[in-house]
Amino acid sequence: RERDQAQRRIDMERSAIRHALGDEHENVRSYLYDEWDYINSQYLRGWCRVYEEQLQDDHTGDGIELLQTLRPLVQGIRKRFEQIRPSGYQRVNKVTDGDELYLSAVVDVRADLRVGSSPDERVYSRRERQKRDVGAAFLVDLSASTDDPIDQLPVGAATTTNSDTPSALNLRDPYPDDDDEFTFDLESRREAEDAKRKIIDIQKEAVVLMASAMEGLGDQYGVYGFSGYGHDCVEFYIAKEFKQALDSRALDAIAAMTPKRSTRMGPAIRHAAAKLAASGTALKVLMIISDGFPQDCDYGPDRGNHEYGVQDTAKALREAEQRGVKTFCITVDRSGHDYLRRMCPEEHYMVIEETEGLPSALQKAYRRLTHL
Repeated sequence: RERDQAQRRIDMERSAIRHALGDEHENVRSYLYDEWDYINSQYLRGWCRVYEEQLQDDHTGDGIELLQTLRPLVQGIRKRFEQIRPSGYQRVNKVTDGDELYLSAVVDVRADLRVGSSPDERVYSRRERQKRDVGAAFLVDLSASTDDPIDQLPVGAATTTNSDTPSALNLRDPYPDDDDEFTFDLESRREAEDAKRKIIDIQKEAVVLMASAMEGLGDQYGVYGFSGYGHDCVEFYIAKEFKQALDSRALDAIAAMTPKRSTRMGPAIRHAAAKLAASGTALKVLMIISDGFPQDCDYGPDRGNHEYGVQDTAKALREAEQRGVKTFCITVDRSGHDYLRRMCPEEHYMVIEETEGLPSALQKAYRRLTHL
């Protein structure tokens, strides 16, 4: 652990040197975003620079190995997600070809002919299978604190603290008694691991399980991570884009997610929301997975005061909602209520008491947000 912390400090120092010399982030795209300065009630225009880069795993096959480890859980999750997939038909009116005439359109045609106007040829209706038109972005906090180990979970201990949200039960039982219980058996995996599991491990497992479930659902989705150090060095990592297949490269990219630096949430949320807005889907969902409050070296005048970061993140979430993006924050920080209630409405966040409740909580929240 001390070695990991030392390596992160070295990486940060190297990054600062490269940035000062102007050769950092070569061959990647960058974007400028405003930041909300709540102290002066104004935007800092173009204050944050977001660097977008592809995550790559030096160890090809890590993603497939992770998926194989979770394989026993995937089938059950997919079955639950199939319950929110439309199975019926709906009648679509005013089409050029169909099995029935649409009476209202026929009346309009006759009226147009009487006055000498060109009639609309869409006078039919037909039955079409209902389809979901959903785009989702999963934004994973890759701050240094996700390197922290998690405590072993006593059987039946994990719950969520939202009273109106179903409990996120323990992950050891792979055979739930009813649809509300997402329980998983990860005990065999723990016994095979030498090192203590970390927050980042649970985050990656949760994302892989979600991705596997959504492959069967047919929703478009992207998987991203974020970190950085300073307002002009916000890092936005791509593991999977919306229309990219969940192939070995995407899985390896998810497996390559590692703890990095700080947590400047505002610009990362703005960039993810921009990607969703460009997706063209009817329903857009942004889910932020974090382990703590927004924090960065210059996120406000005083690094020890987190209110500036909280207010900028709250503003970014409201901006996303105004663009038609549903937002939802999930944190494994037990003190999350203290700042999340200032960032978003209570129904837009969930605090997980036990880190290992994250996979089940993520799935339940997504089902609730997209159950059309």
